[in-house]
Amino acid sequence: MEEKSKFADFIIEKRKEAGLTQEELASRLFVSNTAVSKWERGISYPDITLISSICRELNITEHEFITASNDTIRKTEQKQAKFFRGIVKAYDLIFLISYGIAILTCFIVNLAVSHELSWFFVVLTGIGIAFSITNLPFILKRTGLIKNYKINLLVCYAVMTLFIYLVLICAYKFTYYGGWKLGDGCLIATVSVIVPFLMLVVALFLKENKFIKLGYISLLGAILQGFINPVINYIDEGKNTNFFELFSLTNWNANQIGNKISLYVFLITGVILLIIGYKKKINDKM
Repeated sequence: MEEKSKFADFIIEKRKEAGLTQEELASRLFVSNTAVSKWERGISYPDITLISSICRELNITEHEFITASNDTIRKTEQKQAKFFRGIVKAYDLIFLISYGIAILTCFIVNLAVSHELSWFFVVLTGIGIAFSITNLPFILKRTGLIKNYKINLLVCYAVMTLFIYLVLICAYKFTYYGGWKLGDGCLIATVSVIVPFLMLVVALFLKENKFIKLGYISLLGAILQGFINPVINYIDEGKNTNFFELFSLTNWNANQIGNKISLYVFLITGVILLIIGYKKKINDKM
């Protein structure tokens, strides 16, 4: 009897919170007013086939219906999820508005000063890079165009890479003063994006423990550190460069000491992480 009374009080409370009368609830559930009255007086329980409909009309969960009590944990989680979604939407909107203002401002200023569009395209493609990082992942997820988050990240990286090359093309075409060649810029960009792409692939798709993943990522960081500056020096100075010079333990040129220290930090860290990772993998199999 106590359980029926508890259930009756709960139904009355939730019906009133939903702003429904007994007659309105009965009409929505296609039952008689008498049936609803019996539930609320603790005389009988609703038919099991009505549970889903009652939960929908009273905005409660089936767990709350069965226990005749508020599921405070779930409601807290729902509020937190709603708050987080609000933050994401605000974040997305703020960036979009900022990008729109920047694009419009640069469009007007470029036309007013130069009477033609030139460096505006550099700004536009540069914003494209930022957009592919800050907004595109959320747009793809929200629209459901790409449901796999791993593929989502790879697509965003590919779009970002495309905009990097577009920036170089626009900078060369509209702001070129003879200081660099488009092919050289594209070469540097290619070296700069390939290694981070491999890092991303390792992080997303390598089926190993986190130590092994971080180890390979660190080694890739050493490779990037070791090769990017020689490539730039080769292009900038137009001379043959030893790409393995930074890996030498004997040659500690003052101009390269910072890069060399960074390289060896990545290299040593990567080796240590791989040793820990593979040792853990062996222990887990035993």
